Amino acid sequence: MKNKIILLNFLPTVDSTYRIKRSIYPSTDSLLIGTLLKNIGYAVELIDGAYYENYIDILKDVITSDKEQILFVGMSVMITQIPMALKASKLIRVCV
Repeated sequence: MKNKIILLNFLPTVDSTYRIKRSIYPSTDSLLIGTLLKNIGYAVELIDGAYYENYIDILKDVITSDKEQILFVGMSVMITQIPMALKASKLIRVCV
């Protein structure tokens, strides 16, 4: 049975930087949704692009290693994050 859910969060904007540590905070909506899903029995993987600069590589590794278990991938996206979401969507389409 597929029960793994991947939640993606992205940097606030394409030109955001990782150089200023702790200037970008985790997405509380993804944390809340992930916690609720975990509490009802789903395996949740939160990939936070605001924390991990190599979030696309992490996403690819998770998808290829757990392909048979993934139920869906959810993304939290604002207008400024659309380019990053499109890149992730293309990767998901190719890997699945």
